[in-house]
Amino acid sequence: DKGILDESTVHERVVGYLNAYKKAKAELCLNIHPEDIEIRVFHRGLNVCGMIDKLDRTTKTLIDIKTGIPKDEDYIQTGGYIVSLEEFDYQKRLILYLNKNGNYKCDWCSKPERINDIRDFISINQIFNRGLVNERFHIG
Repeated sequence: DKGILDESTVHERVVGYLNAYKKAKAELCLNIHPEDIEIRVFHRGLNVCGMIDKLDRTTKTLIDIKTGIPKDEDYIQTGGYIVSLEEFDYQKRLILYLNKNGNYKCDWCSKPERINDIRDFISINQIFNRGLVNERFHIG
């Protein structure tokens, strides 16, 4: 996205992931500016920080990139990012699952069951901050 990658230097083990990302970016018409990559966020009230992979300011979409299989934690994580971005009015969440074969799967986190991701993130955060997490209750 910064326009500085020399693709001839990309290791063969990750070329497929790069191709999957480029394909997704083109097909989904993602508009990523260099300053909208790896954005550090902090929510003072929840005492939590994180790093967002990418933002599309045109569509107000948070984009999280994964290379594994979808997990519930992915959705809760993006719910936490949305909370951290509340002052900027980002509501859309896109998780891109990149595959080494050059394909991708996208989830816009818009299914009815995804509505609880933000609430779940806040609940988990409160449990953690109250010191209620121990070896029997592990997050992530």
